[in-house]
Order: sequence, then C-alpha cells, then structure tokens
Amino acid sequence: MTKKRKVCSPSQEGQRDLCSELKEFIVSENAKCVKEIKDSNDRRLAALEESLSFAMDSLSAVSERQRSADTDIIQLRKETAELRHRLQQLELGEDQQQQQKRLTCLVFSGPTLQAQTRREDAASLIRSLVQHHLKHTLDSSQVKAMIRLKNGKILIEFTSAAPGSDRDILFRTKSKLRGSGLFIAKSLTPRRQAIFADLLQLKREGLICSVFTRSGDILVCRSRDSAPIRIADPEAVRQLAGAGAPGRRARRHAQLPEGEGQGNRSQRQGESSESMRERCCPRHLLRAMCWRPR
Repeated sequence: MTKKRKVCSPSQEGQRDLCSELKEFIVSENAKCVKEIKDSNDRRLAALEESLSFAMDSLSAVSERQRSADTDIIQLRKETAELRHRLQQLELGEDQQQQQKRLTCLVFSGPTLQAQTRREDAASLIRSLVQHHLKHTLDSSQVKAMIRLKNGKILIEFTSAAPGSDRDILFRTKSKLRGSGLFIAKSLTPRRQAIFADLLQLKREGLICSVFTRSGDILVCRSRDSAPIRIADPEAVRQLAGAGAPGRRARRHAQLPEGEGQGNRSQRQGESSESMRERCCPRHLLRAMCWRPR
C-alpha cells in the first residue's frame, strides 16, 4: 500500500520560504558582525601597541634624563665638597694670619677696668697695678697701640713678643695679679674664642681634663696622662664631645661613693677653678701653659 504524499497549501510554502530567507539573513549578519568586531579589535590592539610603544619610548627618555640628572648631582656634590674644603682652607689660612698678628697683643679685663671710662685712666691703672704686683715698669716705647673694646676690656698691642719683652713678662707673671681685680689673657680671633668657649663648657661637663692655648693654638687634654690635642675647627669640638661623653660619664658614675649625699656633691662642684686645674693638669701641662713664645 503506497503512502500518500502530504500536499502543502500555498500559505505554508510562503512561510517556509520566509524562514529560509530569515536564516540566510541571520547568517550573513552574524558574519558581518563578527568581521566588524574583529576589525575593531584589531584597530584597538594596534592603537594599544602604538600607545605602549610611545610609553616605552617616553620611559626610556625619562630614565636617560634621570641617569643624566644623577650624574650631574654626583658631580655637583663633588664640586660642592671641593668648594667647601677650599673655603675651609681659606678660612683657616685667614684665621691663622689674624692670629699671628695677635701674638703681640694682650687683653686686660676685670672689675677695676670697668669703672674707668677714659682710656688714659685705664692705662694709668694698668701701669700702677703692674708696678705694684709684678714689680715691673712698663716701657712706653714697647706699647704700639691701646684699644678699648666694646665689652669694656682693654687690648694692648706690643711691638714684640720676644722673651724678655714687656708682653712676655706680663703674660708669664700674670698669676701674681690674683686678687688685684686685673686679669690678663691672650688675644684670640673671634673664631678661636668661640671654640675655646665650647671647650671650656666641655671641661665643666667633665668631658675633657684641661684646655689651654699655646702661640694662639688651642690644645686639649682628655685625661691627666694624655698628650695635648690641637683643636682647629668646630667639627673637632663636636667629635671630641661625642667621643668623650660615654666613657667620662661612666667613669664619673663609677667613682661616685655609694653613700655620698647631695651636699657633698654640691661642695665638690663648688671647688675653685684653680684647684680643679691643679688636680687635673700634670706638671708638664702647667709648664706648657706658661710657655714663652720665641
């Protein structure tokens, strides 16, 4: 028995053709969309690669500039260090020249001079005190100049500092003026005066044993048995303070008796500077402080 063929109506045939056309349209549109998306991605990838290439070139240029800047900074630091060293050498040389000119000068101070407002009266007072306590008559021909400083002290410049001169005799025998109200000191440059003041503070703190001058140079002894050390600049003072602080404080703490009270410590702190110098300085250092320039 043969199977009968199904006959489609004209409307069904039209729907089938429409579905076929719709499928073909969808396939073609999908292909177009895929192609457009691929082309768009390719363009974006190319733009990204170009941006990355530009960024790498810029980064390389920045790195090169950074290396050049680092090289310039290193060179500038070297030049700055050299200039600083040269400036320090110039300052030291100028300070040395000024100090050489001050070797023939002495500074007179004390409450007796503060009361004298006229330079002539101060000069007369100095002559009388020197004559009375030192048994020495000043030679007017050896006095080159006399200047009253702003702080009330008197600076006298002598013609010579050789052994036997008035300047030499006054400085060697100045200890005999104790109790007269007149003090004699060497004339130091402002730079050396500041260094000497800082070292005196270190001595009061117990970080060094003694400080004195010799021919304008500032010398320091860390302990009673140590050799004198020449201090030429503030940096040496800072190094000396940093190096001496821990050991000195430890020794002072170890030497302190366990039962010592606050009253005994205050009494020890009230000792005169002269007794402290005699206790800390050995004899050869005391002789060095009275050294005569040649």
